[in-house]
Amino acid sequence: MKEDDHFLLISDGDIYQVDQSGQPTGRHKNITSNPYWTSVVKKYDNTTGHPYFIITERSVFQSSNKQFTIKAYRPGEGVGAQSSFADSLGSPSYRSLPMIETADNEYVYFGQDFFRKITYTPGSGFEEKWAYPLQFRATAAIQHGNQFIVGNPSGNIIAID
Repeated sequence: MKEDDHFLLISDGDIYQVDQSGQPTGRHKNITSNPYWTSVVKKYDNTTGHPYFIITERSVFQSSNKQFTIKAYRPGEGVGAQSSFADSLGSPSYRSLPMIETADNEYVYFGQDFFRKITYTPGSGFEEKWAYPLQFRATAAIQHGNQFIVGNPSGNIIAID
């Protein structure tokens, strides 16, 4: 992901910031391999201008894949707010839990049981605005106008209004 004069490289457990010549200029490492990160979004505090990250994680253990957790991580301060949400995520080998940022600090997550809109407010934390049944193992999602186009591992695609 390109940002100004540097790039963010995000894996399932690391965030690297590199300059245009490829030299690392910053790194944050997940301290454990469980849970692993499914998405990371870099944001900036409206008051201070300091960066923070919205990190979504899930367990690598099949028996623990009944929820996902969203955290607000601030470099130098650690995790501020965090919330967990129930869903059947299935095998960790599936790329699952796609997330779309729909507006500033509004995110739509696509699990297997539900798709839900979650907002983040720095002073209040995470709040679920709505959740609707999905019953579809989502592995990819995009927004097209007012619809979400969601795909599964079998190549099936659905559109959601």
